[in-house]
Amino acid sequence: MNFVLRRRDIPGILRRWNLQALEAESFRSIYRVRTDRGVKCLKVSLARPAKVRFVASVVEHAWRNGFTLLPRFIPTAEGQPFLSLEDRVHCLLTDWLSGEEPGYRDVPRMAEAARTLARFHLAGQGLPEEPGAKPKVRLGRTIEQLEKRIEELINATDRAGRPSDPSPFDRQVAGAADQLLALARLSRERLVSSPYRSLCEAAAAARPVCHGDPAARNFVYGGDGQAYLIDFDSVGVDLPVTDLWKLCRRTLRRTGWRLAPAQVILGSYASVRPLAREEYQVLHALLTFPERPWRLARVYYRRREKRDWSDNRWVKEMRGAVGQIEECKRFLAEFERACL
Repeated sequence: MNFVLRRRDIPGILRRWNLQALEAESFRSIYRVRTDRGVKCLKVSLARPAKVRFVASVVEHAWRNGFTLLPRFIPTAEGQPFLSLEDRVHCLLTDWLSGEEPGYRDVPRMAEAARTLARFHLAGQGLPEEPGAKPKVRLGRTIEQLEKRIEELINATDRAGRPSDPSPFDRQVAGAADQLLALARLSRERLVSSPYRSLCEAAAAARPVCHGDPAARNFVYGGDGQAYLIDFDSVGVDLPVTDLWKLCRRTLRRTGWRLAPAQVILGSYASVRPLAREEYQVLHALLTFPERPWRLARVYYRRREKRDWSDNRWVKEMRGAVGQIEECKRFLAEFERACL
């Protein structure tokens, strides 16, 4: 569904919050709106109402449990957590957070982000069921997701080796096929033999909440030295370690798969929410999967006619991802010795 929020519509929308819009400017998919009562962030969601209501319930639950490092949704004048313009068009309003996006290579700031993530995980425990809300439940599905990714990687490597006149990208994928598939299968093997299933069974009653997309762009490093968590569109019920996996792998890819940054980030997280050995085992299994090469190949072969990058950019990105395989293997061995 396509929907474009026009600037001229914003004053009418803000009146539903009894606010006067004075000035508005767009940033990515949101609007920064100066009003008669401060600067606000206006966001449009095209999700189903039940999902938007779930997101709002998670944010409010975390806030009431003492996690204030997030922008709380401002209720409309009618007391609703969001404004529905149409069945799949909803407006959400929060106060504007001023600050900077932390860089992945800035390990101290990423460590602060990890600390914030841990606080969110603690505050999100025991999420009550909200009438009209539909949670995104990913708990217990990671093995199945890995199996699907392995199949996609097999299809990509087969496709790369098929052309009689392969492109440079095809040659990159085909040349690394054995290494990529070996890592992917090892990741699944490690996850299956890990305590993953027992952790999921133990966590089911607590309904643990995960952000789902703890990328650097979803943290705002404020003037008070704390990292604020934003954009809860991908929030769902899952093991907290899956969030930590995503944060770690994104940072490690940009810091050369070195153990030291991982230890700083994990130590920062564990200072708030201690990690069990079983969680380290699951994390080790997930970090084994060649996420970046899989994602590049998946997008390249699925959207060959609609690619956003030039061919040279695709080749460069895949070359860099494949070039990190040996670094990743060394890291995994060091991680196993240090943490398991």
